[in-house]
Amino acid sequence: MARPHLTIPPMTSKDVLRFWQKVRIRKPQDCWEWAASRNRDGYGKFGIGPLSCCKMFLAHRVAWTITSGVFPVELCVCHACDNPPCCNPAHLFLATMAENGHDRDCKGRHGSRTQPEAMPRGDRNGSRTCPESRPRGEEHSRAKLTDESVRDIRQKYATGGIDQGALARKWKVSPSAVSGVIRRRTWKHVV
Repeated sequence: MARPHLTIPPMTSKDVLRFWQKVRIRKPQDCWEWAASRNRDGYGKFGIGPLSCCKMFLAHRVAWTITSGVFPVELCVCHACDNPPCCNPAHLFLATMAENGHDRDCKGRHGSRTQPEAMPRGDRNGSRTCPESRPRGEEHSRAKLTDESVRDIRQKYATGGIDQGALARKWKVSPSAVSGVIRRRTWKHVV
């Protein structure tokens, strides 16, 4: 049965160029790792389509489609190298869902769904073991506030005379974002 949500739409030459710019291409026998955003399992994600209705697809599936010209939606694109961010077409092959599951089980790669105890949680999580690798505050690409604006929000709310809704409108953020700043659930590093 075809799965239309997995069908990769036609790509322009600009899309193809943008895709390969996000891949670290090395020697033909090496893994070509995806250098942009990844999902929680480590697979690359690539958006196709106009910004208003952009859809995300797994990068290795896009690499297969670009290089083969065809993508049979009833099959999985699998990694011979067992490296989720790899987009090297020489490391990819097609298999059924059953074959992919069998390959995964034989290699002992059960992942977080079947082995939740293997997921790094609490003090073993990457954000705790390597906090410097996570962008914080205004260094985050989607931050709307700055350290200075956070201090201003906290100071104005503490002195009274202005509610969270007014602060949210002033800084063009949601009231819940202002609440998080005031209650120090977010922007904890700003004193």
